[in-house]
Amino acid sequence: MYSKFYTNSDRNPFTLVKFLFIKCLITCIMEELEIGNYQKVSIEDILKKDVKISVSYFQRDYSWGKNEWSKFFDDIQTSLNEKRKHFFGFMTFLDTGKNKEVQIIEGQQRLATVTILTAVIRDIFYERGNEKWKDIDSKLIKAKDLYTDDVFYKLKLSDINQSFFEEYIQREGKPKEKIEKMKKEKSLKLSNRLIRECYTYFYDKIKNKEDRELLDILQKVTKEFIVITTEVTNLHSAYILFQTLNNRGLDLTLSDLLKTHLLQKAGEDWSEIKKDWDFILTLPEIDNVNIFLRHYWLSTRGVVKEEELFDKLSSEIKTKEDAFKFIKELKKEAEIYSNLLNPKPEYFNGDKDIVELLRDELYVLSKQMVLPILLAAYGRLKVNELKSLIKATINFVFRYLTIGEQENKELERLFSDIAIAIRNNKIKDTKSIVAEFRKKDIDDKTFEGLFKVKQIKQNNKAVYILKKIEEYLSKQREKFHADITLEHILPLNPDEECKKYMKENNLWEDRDEIVYRLGNMTLLLGSVNRKAQNKSPIKKSKEIYSKQTKLMINKDLKNIKKWTVREIDKRQEKFAKYALHIWKL
Repeated sequence: MYSKFYTNSDRNPFTLVKFLFIKCLITCIMEELEIGNYQKVSIEDILKKDVKISVSYFQRDYSWGKNEWSKFFDDIQTSLNEKRKHFFGFMTFLDTGKNKEVQIIEGQQRLATVTILTAVIRDIFYERGNEKWKDIDSKLIKAKDLYTDDVFYKLKLSDINQSFFEEYIQREGKPKEKIEKMKKEKSLKLSNRLIRECYTYFYDKIKNKEDRELLDILQKVTKEFIVITTEVTNLHSAYILFQTLNNRGLDLTLSDLLKTHLLQKAGEDWSEIKKDWDFILTLPEIDNVNIFLRHYWLSTRGVVKEEELFDKLSSEIKTKEDAFKFIKELKKEAEIYSNLLNPKPEYFNGDKDIVELLRDELYVLSKQMVLPILLAAYGRLKVNELKSLIKATINFVFRYLTIGEQENKELERLFSDIAIAIRNNKIKDTKSIVAEFRKKDIDDKTFEGLFKVKQIKQNNKAVYILKKIEEYLSKQREKFHADITLEHILPLNPDEECKKYMKENNLWEDRDEIVYRLGNMTLLLGSVNRKAQNKSPIKKSKEIYSKQTKLMINKDLKNIKKWTVREIDKRQEKFAKYALHIWKL
């Protein structure tokens, strides 16, 4: 019945099977969930009604990305080229009982994306001074109450998205000015960044099209993108349908599933849980709630795979009381987690050292891995103990992970076990934690041997290591307030003379390995001529290194006569000796 609407992109077996499965699923549960009133309608049929379409409280925020926008736009182009209609899936609505308002249960991502594209087209007409923008605005984006003359937007997104959506999408304006203003918005949540990027994506696609082409696109999307709409008669049925469809389609993330589970358990008292959940989402440092949830579980319960976490969580949250207790605990942990991700002295009794240790050292080496143990220690260990823990963790992570390249899984389990022991008051000081670290740590001989041959390809880690060595040699840190440049002595992009030097000294064939050796790296202060950095080590010694008198790490580079693997090995062996003292447990 719907085959004539399918474009080529819809005819792959998976899409067809998924479509038929959902169709059968809805048919099977239709009677039980009080679903009815099937209609085949266009997007315009949905939007032309003078009703507000709001997103239900258990729906996710805007989550479509470039893959979805690209496929959507490709479907428009294919449908235009082949002069055919396009089946745009199912949409389900709930009559809220409020005057002129319905909730969208299934289909909000598509409807929001259509609105964004429509807004882009309207704004281009607005910028060009074409009065057609007013027709698009009044028919597809805004509505007017017949009796009160109140103007309202047809689509209302989640609390996280709506104010941003109104300001930058639904309100008319010039596209370039909107994009510039959106770029200046600080601390945007991921879903609002996606809305901004979606608007920009469509604008870049169609900004140079003629007026007639823009209207053809709009007409295709609104009149010839066909959906099958259904209605549910109560909120419980809406929730079950939403959860069932998305579980089967694997479209929901862990956080989406947990949110719907909590709200369902809360029943009629769902608003308080939603308020706390939305508070967590507004914490700017928590960009990925799924990662936070897993770190929370690692810190409080134990090791778990992400795909198993919802089952673990839902098995603990069986009643309304469970739901309220859980959300309160989660909110408290989220605030701590946010403070750790963006550390400030006031979070640690004014201790600036802790901020620097976290930001400039520990998070350079490993951010995700260490958060569960920090989450447990924050507020349970005194500030001095916490500082000692962070220092010990830096040294352990550097030895075990950065240099030793040991198993991540083992480290994750160790940190989880320690975090739980801290929470259970079985570990009360750093000394006990260091004892646990030492059980897993690599020995000094192995550490030194691995350090001697270590390559570092991440610039921030290389700078960190060299700064620590310079601090060890000079016994001070003040000079690092100046600009620092990472320098490869044998350069990454050698000039012709340097290439010749490397070939003559048997360095050329293995250059991709040699240049990333720690012994081939140093630090430079202030601005340096980039072209000079591509010269041979001998020339750079005279032109650059001899002038870098402030750094102890450059003393042996002031008069280079020869620079081969032998010299690199010798320099790195010295670094390895220093490292034994610097990163000691």
